[in-house]
Amino acid sequence: MKIKDDIDQGLDQGDGTLLVLLDLSAAFDTIDHEILLDRLQHYIGISGTSLQWFRSYLQNREQSITIDHSLSTPSKLNIGVPQGSVLGPLLFLVYILPLGEIIKHHRVLRHGYADDTQLYLRFPQKDISQFQQAITKLESCIEDIRTWMTTNKLKLNEDKTEFMIITSKFYKATYQQLNPTLTVGGVPIKPVCSVRNLGAIFDCVMSMEGHVKNVKRSMYFHLKEIGRIRRYLDKDTCHIAVQSLVISRLDYANIMLVGLPQNLLHGLQVAQNSAARLISGTRREEHITPVLASLHWLPVNQRIKHKCLSMAYKGLYRQDAPEYLRQLLCPHISKRSLRSCSQNMRLCVNRTKNLYVQSLFRNSTKTVECSSVQGA
Repeated sequence: MKIKDDIDQGLDQGDGTLLVLLDLSAAFDTIDHEILLDRLQHYIGISGTSLQWFRSYLQNREQSITIDHSLSTPSKLNIGVPQGSVLGPLLFLVYILPLGEIIKHHRVLRHGYADDTQLYLRFPQKDISQFQQAITKLESCIEDIRTWMTTNKLKLNEDKTEFMIITSKFYKATYQQLNPTLTVGGVPIKPVCSVRNLGAIFDCVMSMEGHVKNVKRSMYFHLKEIGRIRRYLDKDTCHIAVQSLVISRLDYANIMLVGLPQNLLHGLQVAQNSAARLISGTRREEHITPVLASLHWLPVNQRIKHKCLSMAYKGLYRQDAPEYLRQLLCPHISKRSLRSCSQNMRLCVNRTKNLYVQSLFRNSTKTVECSSVQGA
């Protein structure tokens, strides 16, 4: 959501964005224990008994391999953190803390989730020369990242690193004709038309059409599979299966669908209606609104709005909310005392030039009804 919001804001101001999704090879398995402990001590400030706890947690681990009931001789693990553990991602983030300073030095925007790191840089769409300069700047930043990773026993996978040029639809053909490449470790990477970013699909004009199509395809696939065994399931069991396999895909990352045209969201609403009919056994010619109400399901548009309001409430009032989320929300401070100030939290809305404003999270809620969001 943060990356999409920054890209949409750039498009609204006439700028394109270069987006690079870095891929690390076996990131959790190549962490050096001594380097990690040094990070914990000097970057985080952990010492004494607490540092010894981490040392005890990391050291004296062994691994074996079983093939046809034959067990190999155990070997000690001097590198890596246990995957699937609570501490695994946190320790990895501590390990790569210096990487943020390198990227900041190049004045490139960065956002990461565990071992997934995205770099993005804006450039004026009307100036081709600055576009080339932006690519050069990204290449220099990535080269310093590769050097740091080599020193710290991590490996950047050039073959799986993806690169995309995001512009408005009016400049799409212009930049495709340039046929640019991004060189990473001597490997030229050509721009792609769409990328999968943590389960969400971004396209080169940020229309989100590919993401919506992918969600519909996934929903109908699971509806078809559940439909094959529907006669063996009671209503409650079918409801649980549909909720976990179908509706969960409808809700995932749906905050990025704010401001999309209704004709694009219509397909998602049809898929949700099909899911409701599968549970209730309602025929297609019957009205769907009472069925959705009986299942306590909000329509697609309202689900998106509810998610947006919930995220805004968390960003404003939850102390554990991510700082990058809090920065997107600017509370409006009235110059005079009004009775409405005690009822609603009003947000400042930035001035914008075109329709990209409709998809900006920071502008999607002019007024957050605190009591209703908290109750929800």
